[in-house]
Amino acid sequence: MTGPWMRQAMAKAGARWVGAGLLALAGGRAWGQEAPHTAAAMLHLVPADQRLALGGVILHARLEFQFAFVGLLAATVAALAVWAVQRVRLGRGQPPEGGLAFLSALVAAAPLLGLTIAAYNLLKVCMGLVNFRPTPDLVMLAPAFAEATLAVFLGLLTAAVAAVARGHLLMVQARGR
Repeated sequence: MTGPWMRQAMAKAGARWVGAGLLALAGGRAWGQEAPHTAAAMLHLVPADQRLALGGVILHARLEFQFAFVGLLAATVAALAVWAVQRVRLGRGQPPEGGLAFLSALVAAAPLLGLTIAAYNLLKVCMGLVNFRPTPDLVMLAPAFAEATLAVFLGLLTAAVAAVARGHLLMVQARGR
């Protein structure tokens, strides 16, 4: 257990590390030195034709990643369709047949699929870093990181939509009994 003085010292040390990291990102020369220029003067927006957008992440990804992205998006739409069909069935007094099982499977599988895609993509990036000289800068690595992040996002989105739809159907079903 730490006392208040220890927590304050740890907070100050953490703030120094974060401050040093931000200083390095802003162009600072060394630990604790002021940046020679302001960050706003050094940063500029990339021209519109060179920007990476969400559609560009999907379109410029490798074919297997494109299939996975489209599959996760299709699963999200399918979850909404299953929810709508099963909601109509419950409104007529009919029990949901396979819809709850499908939604449960999406809740379980979609995040794992997204994480698997992301891990595979990041593994390929790491292998590429080891085999590529000179070491590429962040601008070259950003699209791969965007693909990995998009895979996790789509997996979580699909699972969230399926979880909400499944929870709503179970609530409506319990209310109807």
